Amino acid sequence: RSPLLAACTSCESVMILLVFSVVLRALAVAAESTACGGRFCYGHLVPELEAFELPWADLVLFAEPADNAQEFGYVEDSQARRNVLEGFDLNNQVPSVDADFGAVGYTYAGQFLSHDVNLDLTSVLGQPVEASSLQNTNTPWLDLDTLYEFAGVKVEDLPGALEGAKFALGATPAGLVRDFTRDAQGAAVVVDPRNDEHRIVSQFTVALMALHNKFVDLGASLQDAKESTIREWQALILSDLLPSLLDGGVLGAVASGDRKLYVGDAKEQGVMPVEFSTGAYRLFHSRARGRYRLNPLTDGSSGNPRARLFDVGNDDEPILLGGSPLPDLLVVEWDRFFGPTAQVSRIMDMLYSRPIVRLPIGEAGSADEQIVVDCDPDDEPACPIDVEVPRVRDVVVANLALLDLLRSQTHKNPGGVALANYFGAPDDDCDEDQEEEDECQHPPRCPDVTVYSIKNMTEDNVFGLPANYIASDDVPLIWYLAHESIFEKNGTRLGNLGSRIVAEVVYGLIEESPVSISDGSAAFTSLITGTTDVSFLDLFQFIGWL
Repeated sequence: RSPLLAACTSCESVMILLVFSVVLRALAVAAESTACGGRFCYGHLVPELEAFELPWADLVLFAEPADNAQEFGYVEDSQARRNVLEGFDLNNQVPSVDADFGAVGYTYAGQFLSHDVNLDLTSVLGQPVEASSLQNTNTPWLDLDTLYEFAGVKVEDLPGALEGAKFALGATPAGLVRDFTRDAQGAAVVVDPRNDEHRIVSQFTVALMALHNKFVDLGASLQDAKESTIREWQALILSDLLPSLLDGGVLGAVASGDRKLYVGDAKEQGVMPVEFSTGAYRLFHSRARGRYRLNPLTDGSSGNPRARLFDVGNDDEPILLGGSPLPDLLVVEWDRFFGPTAQVSRIMDMLYSRPIVRLPIGEAGSADEQIVVDCDPDDEPACPIDVEVPRVRDVVVANLALLDLLRSQTHKNPGGVALANYFGAPDDDCDEDQEEEDECQHPPRCPDVTVYSIKNMTEDNVFGLPANYIASDDVPLIWYLAHESIFEKNGTRLGNLGSRIVAEVVYGLIEESPVSISDGSAAFTSLITGTTDVSFLDLFQFIGWL
């Protein structure tokens, strides 16, 4: 019932010069040697673990609204969330809903990171497929291909995208240069249209383009400005983004070289682990707020309503959906998104804000999705054939929480308990000639990972399993990591397993990037700050936006 997912296409080039012929032939041979038939593939951190699959009806249970099963979507009201949290006591500390959960800007820096490393255009939601057979449209490296060269399109070859060595940028009616340059229909002239999904990620993208332009103004060539911008982006991730999202102890261990998950050929070949791309990293969707104070015109005061991320049918609220020229009303003042006076994020759990569960499908600001689930409506009443497609203003919308669960199952992710057991439980793989079990017990692969059972989750946490849930020993990976975050970090950061997955993969993708601050040639020093550390506030001050 939903629009079709865009298909992945390819093309052949005619080679003229012998040197190009040799290079392209080598690339073709390398591509044919991969399981997915492309240059970069998806895969698993632990291929030997079985996929955890649930019937459609059980998946729907995980994505039902928290307060009213007749409504489509989760509660957004903070009081409803506070009422839920009042019963949750971790070391006599009840999480605060209104503070200490990190600035909202990190959510969208994280979204841009996702655009930089992965895009699956071949799988169909609800049709499980081997992850290793899927091509990654992105290069997996943190190399800003989402700005410079995406899906075979180079920014140098995109008409109107550059002005000399600089990105061509657009201005608001008041003259603020905060927008993409756009064509006659209002579409952004960019290599990756995902960066125009909504006004926050679009302006964040423009900030990195403005950083590139600043380096050109300081005398850099196009290539030098590109490489400097890539390195600053990597430094921003390591020194500001990851510390805001992950456990500090795990992050420090990974930064010091303690690697257990993303190693060897998978790391060197840029295999995109689905435990990261459709597992741990998807949990950051729950941090997104439904409404934002962008500037004094959207500060929530009388006559100045906050801006909604996506339309939920309220006529008096400005909407942040992208795909058209940026109005002055929706210009982001970035100290409202980063720094000590910023708005705070929601916690990491399975309660998503109302606009996030009314994601517009097939409209500007959203990729098309097709949901195909193998079920018989006569046997399963919750089969999607019998589910009325929800709409807002006649636009098809989808519950992103359910899409996240479906995408994870489509990519055959393991269950959360199984993955935690693999890394956090003692290794008891005995040789046949060992008579006593304790003779072959080895320490856990990751001693910092705690294994939580289904019993832990239902008895020790008010966010219990759905009442009708029938699986006996495991839960979806995203759901498990959400509860790990609540158990260990009060929802403010990923727990230890989630943190290790994200930290190891992100560090690996930076280290293997062709342009990298970890290349070992010299210690990195930020051109923005003159030190090894740089923050997003430093970035916005450097380009003159603060």
